[in-house]
Amino acid sequence: MNLCQAVIFDLGGVLVQINHTWGAAARQAGLTVIEDLGLAADADLTAYQGAEISEEEYLVRLAARQGFSGPDEARQLHMAILSDPYPGSLELVNDLHAAGVRTACLSNTSALHWPYLTSADHYPAIAALHHHFASHELGLNKPDAAIYASVELALGLDGPEIMFFDDGAKNVAAAQKRGWQGVLIDPHNDPVRQMRAALKLG
Repeated sequence: MNLCQAVIFDLGGVLVQINHTWGAAARQAGLTVIEDLGLAADADLTAYQGAEISEEEYLVRLAARQGFSGPDEARQLHMAILSDPYPGSLELVNDLHAAGVRTACLSNTSALHWPYLTSADHYPAIAALHHHFASHELGLNKPDAAIYASVELALGLDGPEIMFFDDGAKNVAAAQKRGWQGVLIDPHNDPVRQMRAALKLG
């Protein structure tokens, strides 16, 4: 197994399958949207996840942009970003714990998603992690260097002691600048298999 003190996971595209566009989320939710924007390019979503705007303001803006009658449909659309856990994710986390490795997540996420993401009923692999770091609670988004520094401080670890899996190239590059063992994950090609290979964990 790769030598590290802690393994930190992004969530969407790494442990959790997600819809990457508003159009895909709308199809899952049975809704119709005006703006089929990629989530990574949505400035309002980024601001909400970084605690720069309130949930109410975010939902009002999203509803207006997508032609909804009010925030209820916007909330339904936002929740449909999330899909199923990746197969094998819980087994991977359990194997890391059995090897004595600390685990955590570091996610750009929101207060609306957080209770579901950390629920053992919905996402048992995430619930099983030792530590949970979320952008909306830290008031920071990846790839801001400060979010990585805050995690290092909380864990009492230096960058090289941490292996980090994320499906965002900018997020991985920012982690690597701090010395983290950053690994870019392809969310469409069995992320758990990729992580096991990087960890040298059969």
